[in-house]
Amino acid sequence: MVGTLDKRETRGLVWFKDEVKRSTLSIQLEGEEGDITMTPTLGNIKFKPKIKGNQWIMNLDLAIQGDIVQNETHLNLMNEEVLEKMKGKFEKALQERVAVTVEKLQQDYKADVIGFGRRFHQKYPKQWKKLKADWDEKFPEVEVKIHVDTKIRRPGYIGPPAALPRDEVKQS
Repeated sequence: MVGTLDKRETRGLVWFKDEVKRSTLSIQLEGEEGDITMTPTLGNIKFKPKIKGNQWIMNLDLAIQGDIVQNETHLNLMNEEVLEKMKGKFEKALQERVAVTVEKLQQDYKADVIGFGRRFHQKYPKQWKKLKADWDEKFPEVEVKIHVDTKIRRPGYIGPPAALPRDEVKQS
């Protein structure tokens, strides 16, 4: 064992372990009080290794669909503008969560518990064979590019707080 991950980093790790259905993701929109929380219902991550010259690159494509399960704001979640802002914010939050975890694993622990090496081996067996013995030194140098695509399903389950007078509900 080389170290431990904190709560935030562990949550980032679940995205690599195909355990996204056991997670929640909360955001706060700029200028708004209260959080909006999404629970993933479907999700996957694709690892796309690439070698360009001496640079090893891991492209991570995360696709997530989720339901809004809590709205602590005064926003109407049925509004398209609000949904677009939420989508962008959820994507940024997930990208940051995964990036923090990858950075900790690469820079602090130098431990490939997420399987980058295996994926490079599968796609580039000849290059892997030459580098395999030095993977512990190469892993921290792998450039990681993270792309996230979020789809919010069923935002109508959760509207503005029920006790909120209709005239206090923000439309955008």
